Amino acid sequence: MVMEEQSRQIDFIDREDELAEINSAVCQWGNKKIICINGEGGIGKTRLLNEICVRYSAAPPQFSETTTQEHITVALVQEFANTDWSRYLLFGARRMADELGITLTEFDADFDITKMSKQLDDAIALKPQAILLRLGTHDELLPALRRAFDAGIKVIGFDNYLAEDCITTRINQDFLDCGVQLVHQMAHDIGYKGDILAIYDPQDALQMNRHHIMEDSLRPYPDVHIGYEVKPNSQPFSQTIYQETHILLQSHPSIKSIWVAWDEYVEPAIQALQETGKSDCAVYSYGLNPEHAKIMLEPDSPWRATVDASPIEVGRYIINLATLVAMNEPLERSYSFKAEKIDKEKLKTLLDTEGKLPPDWLKIEIPWTPRLHARQNAFSKERRLFPQMSILDFDDDAICDSENILYQIAVTMGEQVFTPYFNLLADDDLQASYRKFADCFNEITQTQRVLLFFDTVDNDNRINILERVFKVFSALNNFVCIVTGREAKKIYAKLYAEQNWQADVQEIPISSFKEKFGKEYLQKKQAKLGFTIDPTLAHNLLLLAEGRPILIDLAVDWLAREIPLEWIREKDTTQLEKDLSGPEKQLKIKEFQRHLVQYIGQGQRQLDWLFLVMAHIFPLDVTLIEKLRAINHSEAEKLFADAQSYTFIKRLPDGRIKLHDVMQEMICDNLWNEIDPDKERRRRDSQLAIDFYKQQIQMIESLLSKIQTDNAEKFIEREKLYQKLFSLRENYLYHLCYITTSQGVEKFKEMFEQATRFARLSSRKMLLDALTPYLAEFSFDEKYDVNTRWVRYWLDQGQYDQARKILGELLQYPSLTWEQLLGLFTNEANYYIHIQQLTTAIESLRKAYALCENHLEELESHRGTVLNTLGWVYRQMGKHTTAADYYDKALIATSEPLKVATVLNNAGYVYSFDGLYDKAIQYCAEALSMRQRLQDIQGQGKSYTTIGDVYRNMGDYPKSLEAYNKAFEIFEPEHIKPWLAYLYSHRGATLRLMRRFDDARQDISASIALKVTKELPWAYHVLGCVDWDEGNLDTALKLFEQSDERAHAIGDMHTRVNNLIGCAEIFYQKWIVSNQQLDTLPIQIDTKSKDLKKILQQGYNFPHHQGRMLRVLADTAFAQKRYPDALPLYAESYFLLEKRFAGYGQSTFQEEFDRVEKNILYLAQQENHPEVALQWCKYLKEYWNSKPATRQSGSLIGKCTLLETKIRLNFVV
Repeated sequence: MVMEEQSRQIDFIDREDELAEINSAVCQWGNKKIICINGEGGIGKTRLLNEICVRYSAAPPQFSETTTQEHITVALVQEFANTDWSRYLLFGARRMADELGITLTEFDADFDITKMSKQLDDAIALKPQAILLRLGTHDELLPALRRAFDAGIKVIGFDNYLAEDCITTRINQDFLDCGVQLVHQMAHDIGYKGDILAIYDPQDALQMNRHHIMEDSLRPYPDVHIGYEVKPNSQPFSQTIYQETHILLQSHPSIKSIWVAWDEYVEPAIQALQETGKSDCAVYSYGLNPEHAKIMLEPDSPWRATVDASPIEVGRYIINLATLVAMNEPLERSYSFKAEKIDKEKLKTLLDTEGKLPPDWLKIEIPWTPRLHARQNAFSKERRLFPQMSILDFDDDAICDSENILYQIAVTMGEQVFTPYFNLLADDDLQASYRKFADCFNEITQTQRVLLFFDTVDNDNRINILERVFKVFSALNNFVCIVTGREAKKIYAKLYAEQNWQADVQEIPISSFKEKFGKEYLQKKQAKLGFTIDPTLAHNLLLLAEGRPILIDLAVDWLAREIPLEWIREKDTTQLEKDLSGPEKQLKIKEFQRHLVQYIGQGQRQLDWLFLVMAHIFPLDVTLIEKLRAINHSEAEKLFADAQSYTFIKRLPDGRIKLHDVMQEMICDNLWNEIDPDKERRRRDSQLAIDFYKQQIQMIESLLSKIQTDNAEKFIEREKLYQKLFSLRENYLYHLCYITTSQGVEKFKEMFEQATRFARLSSRKMLLDALTPYLAEFSFDEKYDVNTRWVRYWLDQGQYDQARKILGELLQYPSLTWEQLLGLFTNEANYYIHIQQLTTAIESLRKAYALCENHLEELESHRGTVLNTLGWVYRQMGKHTTAADYYDKALIATSEPLKVATVLNNAGYVYSFDGLYDKAIQYCAEALSMRQRLQDIQGQGKSYTTIGDVYRNMGDYPKSLEAYNKAFEIFEPEHIKPWLAYLYSHRGATLRLMRRFDDARQDISASIALKVTKELPWAYHVLGCVDWDEGNLDTALKLFEQSDERAHAIGDMHTRVNNLIGCAEIFYQKWIVSNQQLDTLPIQIDTKSKDLKKILQQGYNFPHHQGRMLRVLADTAFAQKRYPDALPLYAESYFLLEKRFAGYGQSTFQEEFDRVEKNILYLAQQENHPEVALQWCKYLKEYWNSKPATRQSGSLIGKCTLLETKIRLNFVV
């Protein structure tokens, strides 16, 4: 008979102590908790998890009272507060203070500094934990600030520039990037020619800072001048601005634009402009509050663009930081948030449905800490439980990695709230997506407590996924995550070992039913099924089941289906009790379990066959049952449905079924070896399963080829398909090895290399795990093939100790062939490459080459490969000439055509770095021709890629794009990720040099989305260069930092040195633009210089980057008027720079030389020291003449001679 699904479940019994413990944790509003429920298989862990879900769905918890939080008072002392922008800021500040339970006391000096000083003393008298000082950069405030310091009160300065140590933390608006962009737009709009009318108060430090940015940003535009100024420095300023602006506009038609340092000046300036009827003049400003937005949106408004941050968000930000200071949280000395440039088009996109600018129109990344979030939750006005979350079952293929788990949680909690997180999913920056997930999650948990449920499996891969998930969870607030499974104890131990989880992780072990509850369970089970077991049988059953529900269920299910359990019935109760209390207990339990499954082995029913086969092949769906049993579809459907009426059958989230783990173990341990001692039956079934898996694999590969990952949803859909594909391949490989290990290992090698080629590195672990059960059966050669791939896997995972351990064990094998030993030396070199010890890697490769030389008969064909690898290592070290020598040797030693083509291609690439472009193109063209003759399609794609690189190095960008596009035609149809990622990032680099920035961004983003680890450093670097070119300096720095983290992790020194010099150049640029006010920037430049020196000391050779770094140091010394320090730095710098013939970058050698020429002329003209300038020329020529001659050294000396002549013609010494 077939029972309905609900008949399988009886009313919940026992576990009230455990439920009370869980409820206590759930009711503690505001904190985070992970509860690990562990116990042996079959005792009801999943059932308990389901009960928890049901109970909280029916009756939400009563949350306990909040733990008492410290009372905090913050005094906000402001230079003024009666402008529209200030009012919005105060609204945001008050809202944040209310969220955090802060007493906020406000003071408004109304532009009176003397009054502001007195108010500071009034604030000190209140004894707040912190004073927030807004504006007021006046020395008159210093005595009061020192009194606050002496009273132990911390002071936070916002837009205050007083150089005083008693200000604990500073907060500034970062206008640099958008200020530069504003000036670029203004210059562009007036055709790079004309006068500017600047309106600003020179007594206001904030406005002067903005004015300095404008002045410095105008340097690239020699025909754009600040011709006229209006300087309002007292109230009321509107009339003054209007009158003076009106007069200047009428008198000076050369004024093409008005630059305004504060939004309160905008209206009178526009009024004057409109009344004069000057239609060729526009306004560019700082500041935008919602009330003024309508002015910019008027059809004929001359207000073109402004720079600002949302004042409400600014208010929230400064109160947040002030609270952190008051709570004694560790903080930086200074914080800043970025403003944004807003033009008319941008403004239209920010409007709400009523056509108004929302007060919080630009979100600011507010710094939060766990303690601050806890405080926010504690003062939350609304408290409720988040609507029921479903259980995440780790038997589900969709639980394939941490990203998919987070995605499923986000979808369940609300796609609208998590939109910012979804928007980041297609990017590579996992850390950014994790942070955004936490932000979205914590937004919900301000008012709702979230329960998460994980039902885990005995699978190390899935457990490792959980570890990564919990790292993200450490930033979450106000949640309880309940984890069940046999491995939950291990999860608890790992979490407890981490300091940040010790107080927030809890273990709840559960055991089998005690006798009382075992009897109750058995009685309810009988009542549910509508029959009664005789007392003797019931007593014996309870004794043998030991309170494990799975065994009780199984026995009762058999009895309900009229399957006798005579062995249990016939046991003498007294003797059984005696046996179970003695040393033979485990033998009796095992015997009981064997009898429970013995009926299946008799195979009297279709279901018996199904249960038996499910212990060997799992999970199953209707189609696979149809194939394995050779029955029609309707019969398979019925069998599939009948099976699900048994309590030991688990239905997976995707609809497939498998045995409960305990049942599978019982069948495998007790039946299969008796029924199928020679494994023939299982081999036959495995072959049928292999045929099925093969079809499924082909189908999924076809689906994957059609999916375009143009949004987060498609991205996740593709990743789920990939996980299903990996799971099928794992099953395929497992059963192939079951039939024959030799075929299994050969197929494994093929799949492993394919996964490597397509950059699906994590799937290789599943392939390796599929072979683990058969290691004892492998031959020595098979073990070698598998273990060397374990080495490669661990290296790519960054688990270098694991890789080294396996390598050491392999090298101890007594029966290695010379070819195997060669492979181990090569793997050893790969190990040293990964840990960034390239000189040691070269030693291993030389051992490999010596082995080839000593055993030519066996290894001659490998000589060229080793030499080619040596060339590659020297190339990574920047030693291109040495690399080229090894490539030439490899050509002589290589006879196999495909390998010859590879070496030719590599040699062509390095020749381009020495400026040997003709030779480079010749080698690459020959490699391409060989690959075409050999019909090596992918090889042709590689050749076109290298040709694109060479043409980019030459500066021939159209030909570079043409070659890259031909490579795309080859790699795109096959979706070969490593090469596509390389092509996108390098074509993006070419587009960047062509100043096609939007196209460059699109390509680089596509490269990042492919998540190919070794291409990410370069992609992020080029993206940073694009932002650098567009004036987004801070964004560029962040991207260089992201690039450097990734480059450091994989030993990509070439990208690392590019990042170091890029950062140094930007630090210098920011320092100059700030009028040399930011004293930390020269220190940061020096730090980057030292980092580069450390890399060079390791044996790397990057003369061009070294030269650029020395030039930045020289420029810095020159700007500081340390001329004697600058001169030798310039000399060495340009000696190194003139060696550069090619490579990535915009600056030609002439452009580099123009910098020092400009400074030498400055000495002659501005400093009026022509004799010093001539001494510089003489020193440089003598220094360069003393160095070995190169192809460009004569040109360098000639440029210096011309400069000397120019100075002599213009000055009489």
